[in-house]
Amino acid sequence: MIISLLLAAMTQTVTPPAPPPGGPAGLRRADANGDGIVTRAEAMAQANGMFARMDSNHDGKVTPEERRAAMEAMRAERRGDGIGRGGRGRGMGGGMGSGGDRELTLEQSRQMAANRFDRLDTNKDGRLDAAELAAARPGPRPPRGDDAPPPPAQ
Repeated sequence: MIISLLLAAMTQTVTPPAPPPGGPAGLRRADANGDGIVTRAEAMAQANGMFARMDSNHDGKVTPEERRAAMEAMRAERRGDGIGRGGRGRGMGGGMGSGGDRELTLEQSRQMAANRFDRLDTNKDGRLDAAELAAARPGPRPPRGDDAPPPPAQ
């Protein structure tokens, strides 16, 4: 009898935990209360925290050098190796003009975060649900602003 119970317990299918909601990891981390929904307030709090982390001298501006150093530190932290990799991040401030060559103010950072949230909030309910987060998965981005290619010749 005991052997039968042990065998039955060993052969039961265990359902793995549900994967985290789709979407960029940064947006998932913005979900402060872990309910699978990112509210506008959570997204803005994340943007404020990101700006504070990048503004290493606390002067209210993020220079291209501060941005690169912060992105490198975050990459190393995610890898857990403490060693940075080259390359430019596309996260907060990644679109600061041609190659991120301008300073970013807190107000600009907040506006960028609000614009991104509004673009992703397709049903305009002030919340990013699992479907909206999944649709926001990172991939190749078309160039914007100063980085846009010239229009095709006619």
